[in-house]
Amino acid sequence: MAVELDGTVTMRGDVGAGIRVQVVADGRRLRIVSGNELLGDWMLADIGISALNEGFNIRAEGEDFVLHT
Repeated sequence: MAVELDGTVTMRGDVGAGIRVQVVADGRRLRIVSGNELLGDWMLADIGISALNEGFNIRAEGEDFVLHT
């Protein structure tokens, strides 16, 4: 079963409004899309996710960003 939701993404430490995104998680992969642009597509086993008060911290491919849902 896939879960789809809307949110924003900011790089860890940035204070701007972020980028509006759609997130799709299907149990094996996490995809983040903004408009027609694929920002990320990762196997869940290959990324780090931790809960924050304001969303989720995601570490993937050397990047560290916050997903606000």
